[in-house]
Amino acid sequence: MRLSSRLVLTAAMLAVAANAGAQPGSGDRYSVTSRIEMPGMPFQMPPQTTEVCTSKQAATASMVPKEDNCRVYDFKIVGQKSSYRIECTGKDAMTGEGENEQLGATAYRGSMRMKGKAEGEDVNIVMRYDGKRVGDCDFGKESPQAIGAAMNKQACDMQVDIPGAYKSFIGPDAPCASQRAAYCANVVKHADTMSTPKGFPEHEMGMVWEGFEACGRPRATILAKACSSAQSGGNLTFIGTHCPSMVAQACAGADARRQGGFVAAHCPDQAKALAAQQCQGRGYTAMNASPYRDFCNRYAGQRLQERNAGAANPNATPDEAAQPAPEAAPAKPTMRDRLKGLKDKLGGG
Repeated sequence: MRLSSRLVLTAAMLAVAANAGAQPGSGDRYSVTSRIEMPGMPFQMPPQTTEVCTSKQAATASMVPKEDNCRVYDFKIVGQKSSYRIECTGKDAMTGEGENEQLGATAYRGSMRMKGKAEGEDVNIVMRYDGKRVGDCDFGKESPQAIGAAMNKQACDMQVDIPGAYKSFIGPDAPCASQRAAYCANVVKHADTMSTPKGFPEHEMGMVWEGFEACGRPRATILAKACSSAQSGGNLTFIGTHCPSMVAQACAGADARRQGGFVAAHCPDQAKALAAQQCQGRGYTAMNASPYRDFCNRYAGQRLQERNAGAANPNATPDEAAQPAPEAAPAKPTMRDRLKGLKDKLGGG
């Protein structure tokens, strides 16, 4: 759960490193054990322990890890204790407060409380934590901020060649905005090859089109070139799906012995006549030996799908009857479901 990870990092970062100036190394490595409580939950999350590299400077408000839509205020240090408030706005609006107590030079304890919304659900989270210094570390490379930046870059590098990942690179909140130019350069490359056999599966095309348009490549412009390439290369599957003005010409030159799927799906008059000649009345053995076997199977399957759809909706038009019934959207897991799954993975009782 992303929220709990953020709280653990906050706990570790707020350690007041007493006598830090006399210790070697640029940072202090702390082992932090946290326990998260959510009132109303049917179980308790097991404790989690993580190691975090903290600064050797005294705690300040700038050390609280937070997202861009969060602000830290009322940060105070009194003796060996520090406290603060935090407010996050936007989709998952939350408010919270935290406190930290230094226990000598090498240990601390504290708690944090957060209330608000997470993915549309009310949340009320209390986290209690204990930290113990276990050694030195390189704060410039091992701090939560440095590790987060390295992980973010790695994630961006993995997506820079995926047209459907445009939301990571384009938009006011895009985490990979600095790599937008590289991403769009790859989108242009993919646009030039999308009508080849190495193009994209049809179920991915919705996000692909959005990625092209986000990089200034309108769908109409891309299709003008891609359809021409598909026609030259004989990619009838692409033509049937994306180039309606070319379908009639493609049907006229299609060979049902090699392109049976296209003929069955997009050439109704030709398919009906051919089915009467090559498919009807043939036995199993004769059909298996026929060069039209694939076409006949595709044609029969499509007609069966259309009849089943028509039976389910007798008032549908022929076009509507030919369309498969939409699948019901899966129920969105609740916050409790997600926490229960996390608990199971962590091996909690």
